[in-house]
Amino acid sequence: LEPTEVSRHYSGRAWDWVREEPGAALAHLGWKARLFWLDVELGNNLPVDFFAHRYDPLSGASPVGFALLAGLGALGLLLALRRAGETLPVWGFLLVYSASVVAFFVCSRFRVPVLPVLAVLSGHAVVRVAAWGRARDARALGGAALVVALAVLPTQLRPSDKLVDPRANGYLLLGQAALRDGDLPAAEEHFTAALEYKESGYGRAGLARTFLLQGLVDQAILTAGDGLDRLLAVRRTHGLSQPGEPELVQLFAWAHEARGGPAAAAAALERRLERDPGLCAGYSELARRYEAVGQGAAARRVRQAGAAAGCR
Repeated sequence: LEPTEVSRHYSGRAWDWVREEPGAALAHLGWKARLFWLDVELGNNLPVDFFAHRYDPLSGASPVGFALLAGLGALGLLLALRRAGETLPVWGFLLVYSASVVAFFVCSRFRVPVLPVLAVLSGHAVVRVAAWGRARDARALGGAALVVALAVLPTQLRPSDKLVDPRANGYLLLGQAALRDGDLPAAEEHFTAALEYKESGYGRAGLARTFLLQGLVDQAILTAGDGLDRLLAVRRTHGLSQPGEPELVQLFAWAHEARGGPAAAAAALERRLERDPGLCAGYSELARRYEAVGQGAAARRVRQAGAAAGCR
């Protein structure tokens, strides 16, 4: 399919959902707005906070963060709206750009362009607050403090049960890097740490591969099998294949093959598919093992069974 066709397909599905469930769509939009205003750097595929703090300890020493810019920036925005015509380029960009991020995809790299604007508005707020302080205008200072507090509060209300700890992806990436460099002890340490923060198919696959490369075949089998069990439980709940599933199946087969050859791998895959007929990657791996031992008819039977199970 062309990219435009893919885009039209998913855009159509999104608009169908909005029309069919407007309440849920509005709630989802509110949830995204909340994420946009959080004092959390939501990485796209890289946990920017994790690597910044790990390799640059001074990065966490600055007192100026998103919460401070959000609070003072909100005050500066209200002050700028008193001269809306003159300040239109500033507040207009802030509102329109923020809305576009919330409407589509919320993550830290897309939020970055609002930070300079918030900084300018914050500077405006600081100048005005300083003037009120010199004039001892208690009413204005109290109002300003209230606006800042109301703007800062939502930045601190983190839904900890729904946000993945950035250390999970950070350690996963470190494990993958160590694996590429051949530093297997470091890879094992990082993958283990990643799994402590979040269970994932990629983390289990990385750990299983590390064990296999170290010659720890039994541990590789247990790790890959445990990972498949966990993904199966998720798939039974949500009805979708999970990230890392094909890699885990492949490593499960390789580890059994390392212990007992293609026939052992085939037997283990047969048992796995009996328990989980929806494990699509299992059919192709099993067919390859049968082909490796010269059982072409058995390989064809397995591929037909995979097609009947809806696997492509």
